[in-house]
Amino acid sequence: VMSTPGHTYTHLSYVLEECVAELQSQFGDLIVGHTGRGMAASLQIAPHVDMGVLKQCLLNAGVMAEVYWDHVGLLPPLIMTETALRAAFDQLATACVEVAKACPVLA
Repeated sequence: VMSTPGHTYTHLSYVLEECVAELQSQFGDLIVGHTGRGMAASLQIAPHVDMGVLKQCLLNAGVMAEVYWDHVGLLPPLIMTETALRAAFDQLATACVEVAKACPVLA
C-alpha cells in the first residue's frame, strides 16, 4: 500500500466512506444514496434537485466533481491528506446548504 506521510490509502478510503455517510445523514433530502469503494464515491441525488443548480453550487463552493444524471462522482486525489479530505467535505456541505435553499423539497 502506497502512502503519504502518516496516511495510507486504506485509511483515507475509510475516512471517505465516513464523510460520505455523514453528508448523506445531514442532507438526506438531497442525497438519497451512495455507492463506492476505495477512494471513489458516487452520491445519488434526489429527483427534485435541478442538477444544473447543483453543479453551480458545487463550483461556487470550490468543489470540482463529476455531475451526471442523478449522481455526483467524487474522486479525490490519492495524495490527499485526511485534513484536506475532511475540508473538501466541508465544502460539499456548504454546496448542499445552497442547493437545499434553491431546490426545496415540495411537500
